[in-house]
Amino acid sequence: NDSLRAAKSALAVYFIDTEKYFDFHYPALSHKKGFSDESILDIVKSIGIDEDDFNNSMKDNADKIEQMINGSKLLVREL
Repeated sequence: NDSLRAAKSALAVYFIDTEKYFDFHYPALSHKKGFSDESILDIVKSIGIDEDDFNNSMKDNADKIEQMINGSKLLVREL
């Protein structure tokens, strides 16, 4: 799911640099094609985040990211 991939990627950026979260978020929202690993990395690099740092954040924060996503899904269901 593209929106899930984008959300997880945005959170990985957030854990690297909170100020760059929206720098990632806005280009991701305007992205018209599907999200491939390459297209996500293009956005990540365009905002000045190192590819290795991003990949490490995705891996190191996977549990936190999953909890945050699941919390959002639960909130939506309750609404």
